[in-house]
Amino acid sequence: MTRRRRLPWRAGAAALTVVLAAAWVAAPLPAEPGVRFVRSQPVTTSKTAEKPAKPAKRTKYASPIRYAYAPSCDDPGACAHMILVGDGAERGRLPYSFDETMFALSRDGRRAAFLRDSDNTYVVADLRTGVVERLPVRQPRGTVTALFGAQPPLFSLDGRHVLVQPDRLTKDTDVVLETPVIVDVARGTAIRLPDRGQVAGWTSEGLVMKSGEPSRRSPGHLRSVRFAVYSPKGDLLRRYTMPGNVEWTIEPSPSGRLIASRHRELTPGGVLQQGVALFDTETGEHVRTVTPRLATGWWLASLLRWEDEDTLTVRADGPLGETSYLVLDLRTAAIRPIDVTGEVADLMLRPAELSVVLGRVRQ
Repeated sequence: MTRRRRLPWRAGAAALTVVLAAAWVAAPLPAEPGVRFVRSQPVTTSKTAEKPAKPAKRTKYASPIRYAYAPSCDDPGACAHMILVGDGAERGRLPYSFDETMFALSRDGRRAAFLRDSDNTYVVADLRTGVVERLPVRQPRGTVTALFGAQPPLFSLDGRHVLVQPDRLTKDTDVVLETPVIVDVARGTAIRLPDRGQVAGWTSEGLVMKSGEPSRRSPGHLRSVRFAVYSPKGDLLRRYTMPGNVEWTIEPSPSGRLIASRHRELTPGGVLQQGVALFDTETGEHVRTVTPRLATGWWLASLLRWEDEDTLTVRADGPLGETSYLVLDLRTAAIRPIDVTGEVADLMLRPAELSVVLGRVRQ
């Protein structure tokens, strides 16, 4: 059983290039240093300006990787790699081949999973030893990438398993997500799950899948979102249903007890950001709303992932197009910037949130 998603492939790709060509300038929040993305500008001098030195190729890292990003380059064939930044100022490039949206880091920053385009195979790289293991999952004829609906690899909370979901494009430009596969990284074994929808995320129990039930009264809206929890061995553990007014990109907390969704209200003046709404997965009821202590004019652009039961990693945008990655304490509403710096990407061509891949966030 497969899941289809309509994709205006040729026209959509052209339109996407135009949309993503908007100028992005990102700076940290006023209080503390955070993310700084700077749009490159042409320099007119008598001598050609020297480009910054490219980080050396590295397969081993003594310290955990904090984040990775796609370098700025006009030649994709020559720049098919990710820049990895670790603790202790470690920095290097890891060849990854296909697309940064199909690249993942484990939460402890010790492993990377990605699609290798030389053989259309998913692999996992141990960043401590430099060993690259091929996973028993093949991606037929490349991927449409996450930008068009593909599912990136996703490590379990402990990094022992990785979720891989191949995709393909039909002749009618439908994106088809194949059966999800849970791979035991150490053993190299694979378990295929029933096709129950799309991946919601990992909890301490296992992998959570989701599917939406359309609303008959409000076309284009969901009446409810159904969740199914599977163990790493593929056993169905439990199901639950949430109201359809939560975001589709929501991810359950590590325990599976909570779901976070941005709380927004439509007003005559526009969309009012109220903060992060928390819901109980057992009852479906709203627990509380946490309003982050953002600077004036800043707003929550997306909820990225849970770090623990009381902490979220989020992305915030500013009034002038700035972008910051932040850790939000759900108990106090306090925030702290994540130290993400460097030549993160050519943001004339891709949005910042697709360029940075987080590894170990918390020290």
